[in-house]
Amino acid sequence: MRGKGLGLGVIALSAGAALFLSTAFAQAPTITSKLLVRGKVGKLNARNDGVVVKRKVGSADVVMNRFVFQPGSSSGWHKHPGVALVTVKSGALQIVNHHCRKKVYRKGQVYVEQGHKHLGRNRGNKKAVVLVTFIVPSKVSADGLFAPQDPPQGCNAR
Repeated sequence: MRGKGLGLGVIALSAGAALFLSTAFAQAPTITSKLLVRGKVGKLNARNDGVVVKRKVGSADVVMNRFVFQPGSSSGWHKHPGVALVTVKSGALQIVNHHCRKKVYRKGQVYVEQGHKHLGRNRGNKKAVVLVTFIVPSKVSADGLFAPQDPPQGCNAR
């Protein structure tokens, strides 16, 4: 009986310490990423109803990711290889482009990234869910989809 009481006291103390530590050392809001699928298209030359998608040299892959931006989170300055088609599924996401111009995209809106550095952040109080379809050279690794960058000269994107 005495061992059980001591065990519960340690658990209660541990839970209290964990709560204190998580509050005292709170981390910055996070962004989570989940790879949904990646597939090799190979030679890409498609045309239908006036839409043309073509890769002139080499093989292409299509990569689909889901990103969840918690309130207050920021991607930091970065760029992507190839082309990224970005759809906001829920919430709102502010994009600061390489010219330091800001634009907010909301649920159902789409924007296209074409290799320029940019920053994405959730300035709202609800999470933002973003679905991204990348069309990239096949040689690009999973780690190569996100390339950190320095902010543009003179851009104080607050």
